[in-house]
Amino acid sequence: MESGVRRIRYEVTGYVQAVGYRRYVEKLAKDIGDITGFACNTVYGSVRGEAQTEFPDALNRFVEGLRVGTEQSKIENVEINNMPALPNETEFTIKKGVF
Repeated sequence: MESGVRRIRYEVTGYVQAVGYRRYVEKLAKDIGDITGFACNTVYGSVRGEAQTEFPDALNRFVEGLRVGTEQSKIENVEINNMPALPNETEFTIKKGVF
């Protein structure tokens, strides 16, 4: 994959489950465009996922959107960590279940 592609792992804590937060994150990624990855619930009550793009501004807007959340959610913290890019990923999805 190109050297310009950046991938992050994120974890959002607070009141983020059962409030449409994963669906919000999926829509955020698709509305911004050019972001692939996933969102999933954790057993700890947080939402975790990964996001990837070659456009730094798009990734910055995505991270800012994670901090906004839905009307019903209450974001306490958003932790971001860089990770290696994944080749051949083509979409942003919601992973069903709890991880």
